[in-house]
Amino acid sequence: MPLKGFNSLCSKNASKIVSRDKKNPQYHKANNVAKDEVTQYQIDGVVIKAGNKCDYLLMNETKKVAYLIELKGSDLVKAAEQLEATENALKKELSDYGLQYRIVANKCK
Repeated sequence: MPLKGFNSLCSKNASKIVSRDKKNPQYHKANNVAKDEVTQYQIDGVVIKAGNKCDYLLMNETKKVAYLIELKGSDLVKAAEQLEATENALKKELSDYGLQYRIVANKCK
């Protein structure tokens, strides 16, 4: 079920869903070849305003799979912490979904 109280950033059956941070060059592109029902939300600063949180949530409503997406410059430990914090904060909303985690980094340290 889509996140209540928030509008999806993508169309219902979008074939390509891009999650992009305006401050960084990294982006995540998802291909929805099957044209499943999908929703996309900006987590950082919109759904969760304070504390550790990832950048985006992409939900495949048809297959009941949720992707937590973190666009990160290089700090993979911090990225993992942000994904975990988001999972914990949205535990109730994501309880019916299989979770997948995506970290997009441009260099690793």
